[in-house]
Amino acid sequence: MKAFLRLFISFILVLGLCRAGKAQSAPDHRNARFKPPAVHAFLGSCDGTDSISVKEADTLITMPLQIRDRKKNGYSVSSYGFLYRRRGYIQDDKTGLYHITYTTVSEQFKTTPLPRIWIVNMKGSFQPGEQLHFFDLIASDNLGHLFYVPDLVINIK
Repeated sequence: MKAFLRLFISFILVLGLCRAGKAQSAPDHRNARFKPPAVHAFLGSCDGTDSISVKEADTLITMPLQIRDRKKNGYSVSSYGFLYRRRGYIQDDKTGLYHITYTTVSEQFKTTPLPRIWIVNMKGSFQPGEQLHFFDLIASDNLGHLFYVPDLVINIK
């Protein structure tokens, strides 16, 4: 019985020492709180602060979406949503007059620039009053941390 008691106490001591040793190991940086950097989205040189012309829209739509911080450090685009607010016309049945209306087309993407079919369908058909809206932007840094980026809204004048 004494041998069993000594073995049991030895086991408990070894287990306690193992746990104490693990508590003093190096901190795990993967679980540390991550503070995302202050970043902005750009399409070419456009950051969404000004309206662009129809001709500029034709050029910009072919460019890749970029995420940068104030120091001009670039970040990878993980995914984003794109919405094109298209201007159209609808005829009033009673008066026969045409009124401006807007429709939207939207999709979620993981690569930039936009797929060729989207570029072909939009390029050359932009009109004043339309909008290109990049939303739900998710970027990643060198360590693989994912974080949201503010929306990029480009108005066409």
